[in-house]
Amino acid sequence: MIIVYVIRIINIHKCSCDFLKQNYYHRAISVLGVHVVVVVVVVVVVAVIVVVVLIVAAVVEVVVVVVVVVVVVAAAAAAATTPLTATTVTIIEGKI
Repeated sequence: MIIVYVIRIINIHKCSCDFLKQNYYHRAISVLGVHVVVVVVVVVVVAVIVVVVLIVAAVVEVVVVVVVVVVVVAAAAAAATTPLTATTVTIIEGKI
C-alpha cells in the first residue's frame, strides 16, 4: 500500500501544477507519517510487555509465559505489517 503512494507521488511530481504537487505531498506525507508513528508506538508497547512477561517468567518460572510471549510478538508483527486502512486511503485521496 505504501508503495502505491510512493508511485503516486512520483507520478504527481511529473505534473506541471505546483499547487497540486504541494497539496498531494502534504497529504501523502501526513498519512504515511501517522502510519509510521502508529507502528513505532505498537512496537514499543509490545517490547515493554515482552520485557515484563520475561521478568515474570524468570520469577515464576512458568512455561505458559513463553506461549504468551510468542502470541504478543506475533500480534506486534501483525500490527507492524498492517497496511493503511480504507479510511486513510480515502483521506489521502481527498474524498473526505
